[in-house]
Amino acid sequence: MRTWIGVLLAFNFALGVAVLTRPAASHAPTTLPQWHPERVTLLGPAPDRLPDFCVRVGRLTLDDYARLRVWLGEQHLEHAATLHLLRTPGWWTYLPPVPVADLATATRVLAERGLPEAVQIRKGPMTRAFALGIHASEGQACAQRDALRASGLAAVACGPRPLPNQALLSLPGADEAVLEDLQAQLPEIRASLAECPAEPVVRAARPTVSPPPSL
Repeated sequence: MRTWIGVLLAFNFALGVAVLTRPAASHAPTTLPQWHPERVTLLGPAPDRLPDFCVRVGRLTLDDYARLRVWLGEQHLEHAATLHLLRTPGWWTYLPPVPVADLATATRVLAERGLPEAVQIRKGPMTRAFALGIHASEGQACAQRDALRASGLAAVACGPRPLPNQALLSLPGADEAVLEDLQAQLPEIRASLAECPAEPVVRAARPTVSPPPSL
């Protein structure tokens, strides 16, 4: 009997030592998995680009251009639309016609602003205007306008050159109802449905058009 008691005491002693000497459980905070949204793959097809809807503009004067830009703003299409002149380079940056008495002053101011090559227009509806740059795209012409206005030439404008211009107007996501509204609002530009080019027209930065103030 004493032998069994001794065995039980030895076993309990060993168990107690084991419990006391067991390493304590770690309470270090668990590291949460990192969130990498760039690694997430969305299921389903990617959204397609809005299909182009193209309109041929049979006439585009400077006045037509200003009215067209206003209409695009009313339709909330001013940032999506692309206007491509069929005659290239068809865009220019210019100083609108100035009074005869101010020609010498305008010439001097343009030279002082680093534009000694500015060409004075001497005939036609833009007589006494100054051509400041010829460009291949609307975005390029209006970018130069913005730079010159920032330098202090507040009257500088951009638009199609004063030539018999025709253009292709691309309106992504538009439909024939939009074309009908354009035809009703601006009949003078002779807008008609056109086939879009196989290669999309490069979209430059969207210009803003505002009436030029005086020099």
